[in-house]
Amino acid sequence: MTVLPPLRARSWARHIRYLPRVQIQYDQVPIDIYNVHLESLPLVEGSRMLFGASRLRRQQAEILAREIAATGHPVILGGDLNSTPLYYSNRPLLDLLSDSWGQAGWGLGFTYHASLPFARIDYVLHRGFRTVTTAVVNVSASDHRGLHVVLEPAR
Repeated sequence: MTVLPPLRARSWARHIRYLPRVQIQYDQVPIDIYNVHLESLPLVEGSRMLFGASRLRRQQAEILAREIAATGHPVILGGDLNSTPLYYSNRPLLDLLSDSWGQAGWGLGFTYHASLPFARIDYVLHRGFRTVTTAVVNVSASDHRGLHVVLEPAR
C-alpha cells in the first residue's frame, strides 16, 4: 500500500479539509482508494449554519472528480458525502463513478441517523468494478449506519 498525498479543499472559516487516499496493487493493477467526509452543516458560535455547506461540498466533489478523472485505473471512494443522490453537490462524483447502492442495493439505503435512518448520505462509489452486493449494516460508535459492499473487478 502506498499512501498518496491527501487532496486539499476549502472548508468553513478558512480551514482546510483533507481528503485522504491510498493506492494498492491488486493483480498488478493500481487501485486508488479514497476515504472522504465532505462538508456538513458546521457549528459556528454554537449554532448550526443551515446554508453554504452545499457550495463547499460541490467544490470538494469537483476537486475529487478532477483527480480521479486524471487517472485511468480503478477507483473506490467511500464515505459520507453529506447529501442525498439528488443534490447538485454530488454530481461531479456521481457522473464519474458508479454508485454501489444504485447497482445492487435494495430499498432506500438510508444510513443517517443510525437510531432512525431518514437519509442516504453515505456511499461507496467506484470505477473499474462490478457491485456484487450492497447492504446497510448497524455499526457501533457512530451516528451513521454502515455500508457493506462486495465489489469484483470488471473484466
